Amino acid sequence: SMAHSVEVRLPFLSPALVELAFSIPGELKICEGWTKYIERKAMEPYLPTAIVWNKTKTGFEAPQEKWFSENRVKDMVKESKKELERTGIFVDTASITDWRCIMLAGFANTF
Repeated sequence: SMAHSVEVRLPFLSPALVELAFSIPGELKICEGWTKYIERKAMEPYLPTAIVWNKTKTGFEAPQEKWFSENRVKDMVKESKKELERTGIFVDTASITDWRCIMLAGFANTF
């Protein structure tokens, strides 16, 4: 993601924020079917109603389906599986997802 200037990390996630999130009562997180209720109420004075109460909002998802349909990535997955089997880290790579397979193979090559 970083090589293509696409942010998929959680930049505001910190231990203090997680503790705060767990301390907030559930009815302020989801209320009458509205997710992110406390954030929506907090932004109500500052943003148009159509934005604050929009239910069609979705987060950014990396286009993994597109990536894994490309031949060069398919080849990379095949090579990664071969490498993992060659090194003996995994005998049967069929159960490993393609993305994890590439990451594990890259990690295996560091030793």
